[in-house]
Amino acid sequence: LILMRFTPFVIGSTAAFVTFSYRSHSVLSTLRAAPSFNIDFTEGSIDNPGASSSKIDLTSITTPSSSDPSLDIFLSSSAPTSISTETPEIKIPDVKIPDINKVDLPDVKLPSLPSDVKLLSLPSDLALPEVSLPPLPTLPSLDVESLHLSSEATSFLVNFPSYAQPAIDYLSQIPNLFNVATFGPQLFWLLMIVPKVDQSPVAKAIMRPYTVPLLFSLVHLGIVSLSITAEGGTAPIAEFAGVFDPAGEPQKAMVGMMTYPNFVTEEWSHVLTWDLWVGRWIWLDGMKRGVFTPHSVLLCNLIGPPGLLLHIATGIVQGKGFPNDGAIGEEVESKKTIG
Repeated sequence: LILMRFTPFVIGSTAAFVTFSYRSHSVLSTLRAAPSFNIDFTEGSIDNPGASSSKIDLTSITTPSSSDPSLDIFLSSSAPTSISTETPEIKIPDVKIPDINKVDLPDVKLPSLPSDVKLLSLPSDLALPEVSLPPLPTLPSLDVESLHLSSEATSFLVNFPSYAQPAIDYLSQIPNLFNVATFGPQLFWLLMIVPKVDQSPVAKAIMRPYTVPLLFSLVHLGIVSLSITAEGGTAPIAEFAGVFDPAGEPQKAMVGMMTYPNFVTEEWSHVLTWDLWVGRWIWLDGMKRGVFTPHSVLLCNLIGPPGLLLHIATGIVQGKGFPNDGAIGEEVESKKTIG
């Protein structure tokens, strides 16, 4: 009875021991045959240089069951059974910034002036000489009644300041003078450009004297005067000097000058006044020598100097030759004749 009870236990123990011995022998034989392994986790394989197939696919290995006795050899390995994923604590040393208020700066001593050096000082009793301007002359008073004028003329003279004040206010503004310099000469240009009108007595009476060119010269002078007296009315002299600097960029300097409105107004009226003077000269020379001038005067009004060149070419084509200075002489003679 006792033998029957222990016989299955003995048989089972013997079978387990034989199985364990066989598997242990197989594992040890494999380890001796492949003493080194290279595990590549990125490719999911084990590199076994001693085997016929050097790559062992990790994904094809089946996990042994926990009841498998051969698992004990792996459990008894010294390899860690788990990997810590905790981030190690990094300690940053404390850095102390010194207090600026507590930093001691070295004393700096400035050198002293020699005792024999005396600073310039004005005397306290210095008096500037008094400068007195001479009084302005007193204008004689006008007795309107002593002129024995009509009531209408007397009223006009008495009220003339009130009549002239709006015009004075208008002409005291530079933008308004710009308009006068631009549009004012155009009517006088027509007297010299329109055929037949340019030879009329009206054109000769108005354009032969210096009156019209001098009138617009005064307009230009008014623009210059107002620009000089106005605060910030003129362009800086240094920038204007750059226009005449051959070593610099004169054109760029001139473009910069055009950003000043008063300078633009002065230059514009400057050009228009000289164009009017040259156009008038062409018209006078054409009358003296019998040269056709309307087209030359028109071109002079539009783009200036090419009008003068066209007038010279017209005189040559008509067989009149080059112009001479007699045009001015004829104008003076005409004024004497008219007078």
